[in-house]
Amino acid sequence: MWNYEHLVKPKIVFGPKSLDKLAALIRHETLKKKIALISDPGKWIEPLLLRIEKNLNEGGLVVSGKYTGISPNPMKSECDKGIQSLKDCSSEICIAVGGGSTLDASKLIAQGIGCEVFITIPTTAGTGSELNEWAVITDDETHIKMSIQCKAPNISLLDPRTTVTVPPLITLFTGMDALSHGIESLMSTSATTISDILAYKGCRRIIGYLENAVKDGNDMEARSFILEGSMLTGMAMANASNGILHALANILPGFCYGLSHGEVCANLLVNTVDYNKEAIAFDKYIELFPMAEKAGMILNKIQELYSIREIVLTEEIVSKVVPVSAVNVNAKTNPEKVDEEGVENLLRKTFKIK
Repeated sequence: MWNYEHLVKPKIVFGPKSLDKLAALIRHETLKKKIALISDPGKWIEPLLLRIEKNLNEGGLVVSGKYTGISPNPMKSECDKGIQSLKDCSSEICIAVGGGSTLDASKLIAQGIGCEVFITIPTTAGTGSELNEWAVITDDETHIKMSIQCKAPNISLLDPRTTVTVPPLITLFTGMDALSHGIESLMSTSATTISDILAYKGCRRIIGYLENAVKDGNDMEARSFILEGSMLTGMAMANASNGILHALANILPGFCYGLSHGEVCANLLVNTVDYNKEAIAFDKYIELFPMAEKAGMILNKIQELYSIREIVLTEEIVSKVVPVSAVNVNAKTNPEKVDEEGVENLLRKTFKIK
């Protein structure tokens, strides 16, 4: 017989209009009232934040501090500024609203201000950050991305309505990120029966509806299935972890300004399955490779439609990324051995190097 553990936290509240339950959910967790609200910057998110604050105010809760100083590929200094900005607000509750970067940084900030209840509300369907305690933060001096274990959310509130304003390419790349969570979870040396069930179901949701969500952002059926698929693969990842793809995707954007984590994931998917094919069970491989191929077809079709540039890396970037990625925490659960040679080969097979 085999033994395993399965993490079931946080509490997940899913579905259209689930955002309307926010104040009631908080009241069920605590009698405290002061809230620190951390969100993406920009005007696009303001209507959502107004709706959230209205719900909180009607529930007798008070937003005592706000912070929006988080960039894509969040820096450690931004997290430190957030802690400094919110510490004097004496907030017992922290709510994070935004994409994966904001949710990641918020975990470090929530831990730093010592909040009692931490709630995540994702506005993208893909990162899985809303479900776990890990934050990927960039060191300001070295530009190396660090995987930091910090405060886990108590509640994750997933309302598909929060994702309808996400532009097509961000929808594509965050969806591919979610798909990579499922595929790497299935290949992981820490995979279990439960994580496999979650990953398979999530991957099928994403592959079946991602193209529709990219083409029509107001397609609520597609948005709902993609968000649910992201939730399922995120739960699988939280338990089974990732592999060489994320060992690279968590590091490479730190050395390439403007390159997103999800775009790296999307490009690496097919070659990652091929890299691991000798180390995973055949029954898994024959299910995984067609999924990766289908993802590659969707990626190529949309890349042509939007004239997405080819990713080009320099030899200098390769020389910096390879040694760091080879020892990244995600490499530990990759089925095939991960070393510098393997990481470099995967990079050169996937991206143009000049």
